[in-house]
Amino acid sequence: MKKYKAGLFGLGVVGSGVYQSIKADGEFPVSIKKIAVKNPQKQRNFPVDKDIIYTDANDLLNDDTLDIIIELINDPHEAFEIVAKALRNGKFVVTANKKMISLYHQELLRIRKENEGVLLYEGAVCGSIPIIRLLDQQFSSDEIRTISTIANGTCNYILSQMSAQGWPYDKALQEAQKLGFAELDSYSDVSGEDTRFKLSILILHSFGIHVAAEDIPMIGIEQVSKEAIDFAKSIDAEIKLVGKAEWNKGKLTASVAPEFVGASEDFSQVHQEYNAVQVDAKYAGLQFFKGKGAGSWPTSSAVLSNLKDITKDICYQFPKSAQTISNLSSLVDTYYISGKESILNRLDFEKIVDQGKDYWIVKASLTALLKTIKEGATFTCIRLPENILKINANTGVLV
Repeated sequence: MKKYKAGLFGLGVVGSGVYQSIKADGEFPVSIKKIAVKNPQKQRNFPVDKDIIYTDANDLLNDDTLDIIIELINDPHEAFEIVAKALRNGKFVVTANKKMISLYHQELLRIRKENEGVLLYEGAVCGSIPIIRLLDQQFSSDEIRTISTIANGTCNYILSQMSAQGWPYDKALQEAQKLGFAELDSYSDVSGEDTRFKLSILILHSFGIHVAAEDIPMIGIEQVSKEAIDFAKSIDAEIKLVGKAEWNKGKLTASVAPEFVGASEDFSQVHQEYNAVQVDAKYAGLQFFKGKGAGSWPTSSAVLSNLKDITKDICYQFPKSAQTISNLSSLVDTYYISGKESILNRLDFEKIVDQGKDYWIVKASLTALLKTIKEGATFTCIRLPENILKINANTGVLV
């Protein structure tokens, strides 16, 4: 069997996991011959041969002896330049950069097609869960109606600790940072932006639709309060950050928001740094996938899987024709809202379903609610699914 030669960009959390895994497996069909890094003097807690360390990207991209480029750096724009040139130079490419894939998806697929290249990125979405492969192959002949995901391990860890330990948001975030689940600049995670990038990729592979991540309305977990956690417990639910997209009668709706998840639902079993994806398809019905999504090794496992795919001539088929949608349909949902009454009175909603001592439950579109946040207001906003609303209304919890 041919031994493929690879150049690796980035030796950070994921890159180091990939490098160490390949070095430890003498039978792995890919070997890393060159590594490009920003700081070659950086001290690492594992041995790396200095002779394979480079700082110039072209030392890898223009090397005709390398078959594969593995892109695992942080900067999405620099990553795009690397991946685009690698594809044009006839390299196989594996990446885990979800922001780069989301921002440049259409252009990358065009370059891939023009150069008859291979671009794989299983590690970009939900770590160890092979969801892109499943959507591309297993569900290629099915009609997906809804895809929902808990795609950010940082948010899931924070919300899990707030619920289980009674920690305030700030303490849970600090612990996530200490454990390496959250960056010091946690905005992309906790704001919902990271989940939104991943959701836009899932939308392409689920429905064959390109949608810009920035067009997906989102609200993060920064304002989830102790009162909201207590409310969740009172209705036998937990709070999760959920990205959701639905294709119905030619219209696409999508959003990222905290959501109450009932104790009997699959998402309620997703704790700490775990991720999950739920697919509702016409023929396969409801399918649920769960696995570790944060950290070096879960994402590394996805990258290693893609590398083996290349050695077996496996690539994404994109069976569903890609179209572009610039305007998502507005979906009216039920939301739990809490905050200062002066702010609540400014909200744009259709009607009040219920009022408690410290909260309102309203029918509204997330897009309309976000207008008030853009004006500088802060309040807790959590999606309250109809099934939970009906169950608890019948028991008198929501009166």
